Amino acid sequence: MTSKFRLILFLVFTVLTACVEEYWPEIEKYDNLLVVDGIMTNARGAIIVKLSRSASLDQSVFIPETEASLSITDNIGNQITLQEKDPGIYLSDSTTQPMAGRSYQLNIQLANGESYESETELLQEPIKISQVTWEEELKPGHELLHDIEGYQFYIDSKEAIKDSSFLMWSLLETYKYKSDFKIQIYYDGEIKPFPRPDSLQTCWKTERVSQLFTGRTDGLNQPVIRHFPLHYVDTETRKLYIRYSLLVNQYTLTESAWNFWEQVKIQSEEQGGLYQSQPYRIVGNIKNINDPDEAVLGQFTVAGTDTMRVFVPRAPLNYYYEKCILSEADIENFSAITEFPPESWPIYATTSPEGAAALPLQECLDCRLKGGTIQEPVFWTNY
Repeated sequence: MTSKFRLILFLVFTVLTACVEEYWPEIEKYDNLLVVDGIMTNARGAIIVKLSRSASLDQSVFIPETEASLSITDNIGNQITLQEKDPGIYLSDSTTQPMAGRSYQLNIQLANGESYESETELLQEPIKISQVTWEEELKPGHELLHDIEGYQFYIDSKEAIKDSSFLMWSLLETYKYKSDFKIQIYYDGEIKPFPRPDSLQTCWKTERVSQLFTGRTDGLNQPVIRHFPLHYVDTETRKLYIRYSLLVNQYTLTESAWNFWEQVKIQSEEQGGLYQSQPYRIVGNIKNINDPDEAVLGQFTVAGTDTMRVFVPRAPLNYYYEKCILSEADIENFSAITEFPPESWPIYATTSPEGAAALPLQECLDCRLKGGTIQEPVFWTNY
């Protein structure tokens, strides 16, 4: 569970009222609560459940709940055991494959003897994704000197079996990018020519899209999602410049699970406007067996899932991301390359078009410093 999500939950622990008087919730009493974060789908693979303790608002640390015993049982008596892989991270066997149409319940036994369980949740038959598309879209630049250009992504589903179906989407983006300069020189106690100037220039970066998306089919003429807007990727970054890939996870939820994630989405969108509506408690599906009134944060989500990956070639748009430009100061700074301490070696440098050695910011040379890796993803070459 991310610190942002934990922060949202901390702020929403009181009942919504019509009062508009400015208000700050008594959040201190919600420190050190059990936090449960887990999702189980019909896909084959390890089920991951994270257990931790809530922290105060000025902390963004993961406080693991260790040495717990976790299991998941279905409605016909089968049991899945989870083992602690890392502190607070519990995994099932990698060959686990839950089945749509069965109901599942998470059981937790803490090291202190306290016992918790989730509500029993039916694993829904997954609704399939029909297509993921993107369209060029301009948005007002406001304080910028140009309009914002980019791609708006959309999703279409295939027809659901039931008229009332409840969906959630999570997105994982991967993009290829390059540093602005090749490495020509490096220093590791000696100044030497760099043997492979472009070896640290190309990277791939994968990260989760921070937004959460939810939709439902009840009230529609047909139980089909059509042209539903997902996220927007602009050209203020490098993401669309070379090649961009999006992995879409579509979850088919129970109505109660959908209501939980819908409230999380609403609260996350309202952050920064705390007093626009009174914060309220988002009730998850975990309870203390012996003390049902104990506040527990989080949710164990059971969902049918379908996934689709799309690749987007370089977008023919105007790009406005910040680029590195060699300056006279960079050329002058090269004389200081031998002053860096050993713990910072190697130090990379480049040359100007005229052949002068220059020492720009290291992130202008080593693409890994922008968060990526030089290892091409396995899936990248399969498309």
